[in-house]
Amino acid sequence: MSENSFLPDTAAPVPLNPVVAGFYPDPSVCRAEGRYYLANSTFEYFPGLPVQVSDDLVSWTPIGHAVSAADAVDFGSIEDSKGLYAPTIRYHEGTFYIVCTLVGDGPDSGFIVTATDPAGPWSRPVWVHGADGFDPSLLFHEGRAYWCATRIVQPGDYPGQCEVWVREIDVATGELLGAETVIWQSALRDATWSEAPHIFERNGWFYLLTAEGGTFRDHAIVIARSRSLTGPYENCPRNPIFTHRHLGGEYPVQNVGHADFVERSDGSWAAVLLAVRTIDEQHILGRETFLAEVVWEEDWPVVNPGRGAIADVGDRPLTEIVDPAVIGDALAVRGPVDFAHETGEGILLRSTGETVVGGGHPAALLYRLRHHDAEVAVTFGRIDADAVAGVLLRQSSRFSIRLELANGRARVIRRQSGLDEIADEWLADGRDHHVIAQFSGSSVSFVVDGRVSAPVATDVLSTEVAGGFVGTVWGPYVEGHAGTATAFVRSLTYMA
Repeated sequence: MSENSFLPDTAAPVPLNPVVAGFYPDPSVCRAEGRYYLANSTFEYFPGLPVQVSDDLVSWTPIGHAVSAADAVDFGSIEDSKGLYAPTIRYHEGTFYIVCTLVGDGPDSGFIVTATDPAGPWSRPVWVHGADGFDPSLLFHEGRAYWCATRIVQPGDYPGQCEVWVREIDVATGELLGAETVIWQSALRDATWSEAPHIFERNGWFYLLTAEGGTFRDHAIVIARSRSLTGPYENCPRNPIFTHRHLGGEYPVQNVGHADFVERSDGSWAAVLLAVRTIDEQHILGRETFLAEVVWEEDWPVVNPGRGAIADVGDRPLTEIVDPAVIGDALAVRGPVDFAHETGEGILLRSTGETVVGGGHPAALLYRLRHHDAEVAVTFGRIDADAVAGVLLRQSSRFSIRLELANGRARVIRRQSGLDEIADEWLADGRDHHVIAQFSGSSVSFVVDGRVSAPVATDVLSTEVAGGFVGTVWGPYVEGHAGTATAFVRSLTYMA
């Protein structure tokens, strides 16, 4: 008897999850002219808000970023795991809209960007003044547009108490119109962090889809409905409609929540949502985008019917060659990739004067880690004698692992809570080096010109240890005097 033989014939098929692996959190989806478009959070990384396209909701192709102009958003004072939070993507009458929040030291600032082609160019942000809160969404209804968002209740009855509000908006100017209506607090009594609200229409009902319980183990998807956009909203008797909080900490897919629903062209429904894949109850890849089926019973949604959970499908096989000529595929911290330049020898990295462990804009060319078992390789063609270069595995400025090449030595440095610990060190003469980082389970080893380092525990790359909302990124970097210290990168390879 197969392990799934107890399932009814109506059980939803198991999609190949995650459908977008690696650090792609807070997914939002829309359908336009038979195709599907996805947007995700990027926090302190630039360019911001990646947009991807799919014909089937399973295979996704990156086509651009909604925030790509260097001066579109000021990242200068953005701390780790702050920045661009929880976008919503929608399509209306030939125009794509993405609404988002810039979270920083001051009041959170909502904005709108638009495009007629989802590959771009996207407009400059239209700032929505007075849009208190975060995780905004848009609904178009009967010739009007409505802004929906969540915020912390001040003063609240308990920490983490939130409320969801809705108000008409002029999407061209960002001006909020008319009166605001608070439509929701939580599905469960005393639930925290009611967030990611989306309002959509179906069969004469307005549905309010939200998450609650925070983004960790208690994360959950809940829903309510009303005959009126402004409520009152009826709590679904089966809330939460989807969660993994009851499966225990050893289940390999955790933190399920932050969903967005989409209707397919054939009338069936699906949900994109975030979850994490854990090893030893820790995750280093970040919050990834998963897919679940949705059916409707008595005008309430059932997610993954017959299963009620996301199966552990493990790493999707991938062999990817990262072309160093395509600098636009890379991320940078708190600013554009203006420190990297294509040359006949490869990519020239020129120091910004910032270090990879500081709070600024270092010269680090970064890519998402997408598998637990993977190998990344960087070939350096030349490193200036007065430069420090290497390969960075970054979770934040305070938590990372890096292979540092400087002064004729190679050092493996494990950084936790802002403190560096040298995990291994050896002589590495010369200015040309081939560096490989080999991930396996809960550790990583470095190979430099054939010499293998001792394994280093990757727990410092996990959210459980480091905190925050992002996943691990990897790539080459250079440090030194601004504009003068350089390193050439001949090739970059990612294999899993």
